[in-house]
Amino acid sequence: MDDLPLTCITNKINKKLQELENSDDFQGLVELGNELTSLLKEASSSLLGSVEDQEFNAKYTELKKQALSLIDRTYEFEEKHLKYNIPSLIGVQSFKGYLENLQEFMKNVWEKESKEKREKGGKSLIEWLQHLDHHHQSERKTTIEEMKKAVIDLGTDISVIITEFLLLVVILGDRNDIMKNLDDFKAMIKLLSVEKTNDSIVIKTFLSVIQLVVRTMKKRKSLSGKRGEKSEVAGEIELEIMRMILKEILRLEVALCCPDLVMVLTDEIYLSMISHLRNFFECKLSDLNLKVNELRIQVVSLLIDENHDSQEERKLKIAKETMGAGAHNIWTKFDINSSSSSS
Repeated sequence: MDDLPLTCITNKINKKLQELENSDDFQGLVELGNELTSLLKEASSSLLGSVEDQEFNAKYTELKKQALSLIDRTYEFEEKHLKYNIPSLIGVQSFKGYLENLQEFMKNVWEKESKEKREKGGKSLIEWLQHLDHHHQSERKTTIEEMKKAVIDLGTDISVIITEFLLLVVILGDRNDIMKNLDDFKAMIKLLSVEKTNDSIVIKTFLSVIQLVVRTMKKRKSLSGKRGEKSEVAGEIELEIMRMILKEILRLEVALCCPDLVMVLTDEIYLSMISHLRNFFECKLSDLNLKVNELRIQVVSLLIDENHDSQEERKLKIAKETMGAGAHNIWTKFDINSSSSSS
């Protein structure tokens, strides 16, 4: 037989299955999926001319089932990748033009999807929590409180990164430009609501965090610096971080406000969703923190180059802690029943 022995092919398939299962990279998933499809065709061709026993055939059938399931996962991954692939800020000529691109993205992706799901009777996680809070508060109190705590924790975690990022940007750049750009940043966040007809409590809360930054910056005018020679590179880093932040805001907005649930769920499922959200955001925010660390290094270098004393570093630390605490305080006031969505 000219084809590779079936045992060799199935070993390859097993290896590819493991790679595919453990991969989180979109392009890698697609490439592995294509390789896996080729191997399956090769195995199928070999199987036609073989006299292998039933046990081997059963094993191949199971491998094929797993492979097809994981290939479906690549399509799901691709869909999710595209849905959160908001326009890049790098190379943008004006924020006004970017806002138009972002608005178009939200209209074509999330507003469209939310409208379709709403027409099918879907409600958001926030709306179902409102329902539980109003009608089943006593018997499902633990679940409701756990969900609220998760929202507060995740919102705070994202917001603390936002406040530190904006603080670092102010120190590295020109204050007047940054204060103007904060208005543009707020405009971007406003566009991340998945439904035009409903005021998103998630988006409102993030906007309150930005207002906290604005108030803090106005009070602490001494917190400003002068960027070094690598302004173009640093600018790209900032724009990349800003886009990453917008993505995480959108993810939380979708998780809580997209009307994709058609019925109330069991406590076990709600608690499982909490665990998934916490684990997922922990991974994403870890990546974001690594990128922000590039700015932290620049600020430390700037303070050393300009011979700032320890008092300047203390001011920076106090400002960071103050805004972090303020962001947490804003999220602790998060009230699911203040949403305008009906339950």
